[in-house]
Amino acid sequence: MKKIIITSVGVTLLIVLGIYFTYRNNLEDLNAERDQLQSDLAIAKNNLEKEKTKLNGMMGGFRNSFTLAIDMQDQMKRASNIVKQTDYMFFDPNGPNPEFKFTNPLSSILINEQRKNINQLISGWQDKIDIFSVRKINIKESEQIKKDIEIIKKFVQDLLKIVNRLTPANSGLSQDQIDAFILELPSFVNISQILLSVNFSIENANKNLQTSAEEDTKTSTETGEDSSLDPDIFKVTPEDIVAEQARVEEAQTKVADIEEQLRQVEEQIQQLTKPSTPTPAPAPLPTLEPVVNPEPVNPNTDDVDNLNGYTPRQFKPAQGIIIQPGPPRLIQGVDDY
Repeated sequence: MKKIIITSVGVTLLIVLGIYFTYRNNLEDLNAERDQLQSDLAIAKNNLEKEKTKLNGMMGGFRNSFTLAIDMQDQMKRASNIVKQTDYMFFDPNGPNPEFKFTNPLSSILINEQRKNINQLISGWQDKIDIFSVRKINIKESEQIKKDIEIIKKFVQDLLKIVNRLTPANSGLSQDQIDAFILELPSFVNISQILLSVNFSIENANKNLQTSAEEDTKTSTETGEDSSLDPDIFKVTPEDIVAEQARVEEAQTKVADIEEQLRQVEEQIQQLTKPSTPTPAPAPLPTLEPVVNPEPVNPNTDDVDNLNGYTPRQFKPAQGIIIQPGPPRLIQGVDDY
């Protein structure tokens, strides 16, 4: 019997020790994995910052290489946004047949047709706004873009005229609602500023082209070399930008993956090191007071007797019967009553 008890204790001890060492090894492995992930995360974040800095520098060189094209793309985006700000005034504003929501008080202005043409115009801009289209946007193409923006300017100008002529009678709106619609419309000044920027970019491009041509002529005259045979002079190409953007995205994904792995490991460590919650002791049962039954009440109480003017009767213990010789006679009883 003692041998069995000793064996059971030994097995239990081995199980406890096995659980302990397994717990310790798991915790040590998780701590080591956490430290490694923290180190990897620091390296990944540092690499991400380097790639972002490199991309920002390349964007500067890219703009210098394609100044006119990038400027024109920026202005096309701004003009498209101004048109979008007028969507609330039309049914199906970006569809093939946009319709002004109110009765047009100026029938001479075909505002629906204008918006339809502008939708087609902006749709044709989508390819020109692509990064690989910068090589196609030269001075000639910029002049066409300028004409397109002037069409948008005319549309905004005409729309403002119509809205300013709206009244509660011809629109079905209150004057406050009409005023609110006017405030939400884009400013005519904004589209004018876009055209000024376009003109400035085209003028600069013409000057740069003239200066470059003069320098090429001078170089050709002095050296006898044909500058037209020079390799591509662009320092940063669209392909360079796209490739670097892909590297930035890859670095961002790696940082996010490591952060997720680190979060999972830290959760496991917290689960292992979290103290176990003790089982709460059962609440003590309430102590029940013994129930004491009340003494039965005699209906002939003292209070009732006193109310009737009687003195309470007091019974005396019975006495034995006294027998005396002689003829029968009444004797004094033991009860006073």
